[in-house]
Amino acid sequence: MKSAFRQRVEDLKSRLPKEHQEIGHYLEHVLDSLDSLEEEHLRLVAAYAYQGYKVSGDNEQVFNETILTVKQQLFATFEKTVDDILHKGDKRWDRNFKDGTD
Repeated sequence: MKSAFRQRVEDLKSRLPKEHQEIGHYLEHVLDSLDSLEEEHLRLVAAYAYQGYKVSGDNEQVFNETILTVKQQLFATFEKTVDDILHKGDKRWDRNFKDGTD
């Protein structure tokens, strides 16, 4: 089952012209990397707990919130980028990125 982020990325990527879909691929790779970081962190925390170390719930909450915030920011930037690409040539569009998307 795909996560909500993955589904949203696929939906937006499908709206892009073929020549710009690599941006969506890049974001998928970044999300894969963050997922790997989360899995590695979980293994590390489990190993610590197994060895008898007390794991701070506050630290775990901060870690999880930080990963979620990073994913949300990446997706928000991707959304803005897709909007700018789809409105390329529209003189009435107020671009999100003044330096362009090409």
